[in-house]
Amino acid sequence: MIFEQLLGFPNIKIKDIKINDKEIIFEVECINKSATCPACNKPCESIHELNIRKIKDRHLLDKRCWIILHHRRFKCNHCNKTFVERLSWLDEYGKYTTRYAEWRKKHGKEIDVKSLSEIENIGYKTVERIIKNGNFELMFPDKKAFPIHAGIDEFALRKGRGNFCVVINDNKQNKPYDILPSRENESLISYFKSIPKKVRDKVKSITIDIWKAGIKLLEKFFTNCQIIIDRFHSMKSLNKCIDKTRRRLQKLINKEDSKQLKNLRWIMLKNGGDITDEEKKKLSFAFERSKALQQIYEFKEKVRSIFEMRISKEKAKQRLRKLIDKADKEIPHRAIKSFIKTYNTYEDYILNYFDERKSNGLSEGIINKIKLIKRKAFGMANFYNFSGRVFQAFNCNYSRN
Repeated sequence: MIFEQLLGFPNIKIKDIKINDKEIIFEVECINKSATCPACNKPCESIHELNIRKIKDRHLLDKRCWIILHHRRFKCNHCNKTFVERLSWLDEYGKYTTRYAEWRKKHGKEIDVKSLSEIENIGYKTVERIIKNGNFELMFPDKKAFPIHAGIDEFALRKGRGNFCVVINDNKQNKPYDILPSRENESLISYFKSIPKKVRDKVKSITIDIWKAGIKLLEKFFTNCQIIIDRFHSMKSLNKCIDKTRRRLQKLINKEDSKQLKNLRWIMLKNGGDITDEEKKKLSFAFERSKALQQIYEFKEKVRSIFEMRISKEKAKQRLRKLIDKADKEIPHRAIKSFIKTYNTYEDYILNYFDERKSNGLSEGIINKIKLIKRKAFGMANFYNFSGRVFQAFNCNYSRN
């Protein structure tokens, strides 16, 4: 009776126990006299045959635990069909207990499939199936529940291969809503079409990076939605201009002066208010040797200060337009022309930031966690398993209504 309570399985009797240095083996049988026929839903007492199954369970007393089950097959007296007895604590494949599967799924968030397979001394496919079964519902988020405030970003499934995936985030719930296997137009069009128009019309805002094809598709399918280009990616475009000018300067000056400008790149990317006195000296040293670098840096700081202001979209437009038109005339360096062209192309989407001050910071954070999952697993070739692992890591729980 004590061992039955220790196992915690209902309606079983332990026939034998074997214990050695590495494992504990329980031989059990079911004590309930009847089972319900799945075909006609009537009770059945006629046993057709008996099969012996070896079932994996969670560790007990730091030893591997096995259940040797005398598994009964019944024959229904009403419909003449045979069926295997269904047990609440047994996996549908009859290879491991449900609590063992839950335990493995929990560890599956932190350990890659191969390592988990080696630790537990079970097949790779078995571990994969346990994790997949736990995530199956998560692979089909309800299209009727598309987030009202969403964020869209992309990441490489396998670096250097050009196979980019798209992650759609719920900016209100602070978690990923769905992951798409491709950023190709055909894939995105098919996905957006699968979302009911009534749902698409309710979406209020979507934050996105500077992505021309993506913005065009969002305008087409989300007609009532405000598309916001992330302010940090706008600044990233400007920082690239500064970096191009810095690299050109460091190529032109002598080696001795170049040593004085060590780490200049990171100093110039910092916010002006965060720069130390020592770093200010390096900036002054660089500006003495390149007026263009000074002009672009000062322009960057003025643009950043406008983004920090709590002002309306109209006022922000006036201030940025005045600043950009002035820079276009006074800063001759071609690097700044690239940023001005980008701003002029996406001005409306960039200025939408000032309405509700939404950014794509959440998407960037989620993608960093996705990259961590990939590193732990040394890459994942199977997109189905990969997306399931991501949903599991963020504790997503979607309905299939």
